[in-house]
Amino acid sequence: VAKPGMAAAFAHAATQSGAAVVTCVNHKWHSGERPPGDVRGLRAGWPTDESASDHWLPLGACEALGAHINCFGDAHVLIRRSAFDLVGGYTLDFGLGLEDWELYARLTLHYASDARAAWSHHESHANAGRAPIHHLVIPEPLYWYRLMKGGGMLARQHANSPSALAQRRADRLRSLRPYLEETGPCAPGEACAAH
Repeated sequence: VAKPGMAAAFAHAATQSGAAVVTCVNHKWHSGERPPGDVRGLRAGWPTDESASDHWLPLGACEALGAHINCFGDAHVLIRRSAFDLVGGYTLDFGLGLEDWELYARLTLHYASDARAAWSHHESHANAGRAPIHHLVIPEPLYWYRLMKGGGMLARQHANSPSALAQRRADRLRSLRPYLEETGPCAPGEACAAH
C-alpha cells in the first residue's frame, strides 16, 4: 500500500538525480491485520511508534551482490521508459516469480558495462569512469509491504515441499539469467569470465 507522497517522491528523486531506477525502503505488516493507522492518513517516513519495526532497506545497484541476493529492491519502483525499453523490459515466464530482481540485474549489468566502457575509452571526458546514477534508493519507507502467511512470495520462500523447492529453484534461476547471459556458457569446472 503506497503511503501518501510515494509517487511524488519517486518522480522528484528521478528528476533531480537522473536515476533510471528509483525504489525505497518498505514497512512490513502481516496480512491478518490492517497497516498501522488509517491507510488514507498515513504519512511517508518512519513511524513514531513501534507498530512497524520490520522494514527492508535495499542497497540499490550492486553488480556482484545482486547475483546472490536481491539487493536492488522490489516491485514498488519507478523506471525510466528509455531504460526499461533498452533492456527489453520484464520477461514473460508464466508461473515464475522474481521478475523484478531479474530486470534490476539486467539494468545493473547494462549500466556497469557502459561505465567500464566509459572508463577505458573516454578518460579525457570530465565524467569518464563515473558510473551513471542509474539506481537510486530513497532511504525512507514510502509504502507498506503485506506479508501473506498462506501465500505470495513469503510462503514460497519458506515452504519445504518438493514442489515448493522446485518453484524456488526455478524462480532463482530466473534472477540469475542476466548474469548467465553476461558470462556466456562455460564448461563444468571452468571459471566463467564476463565478455
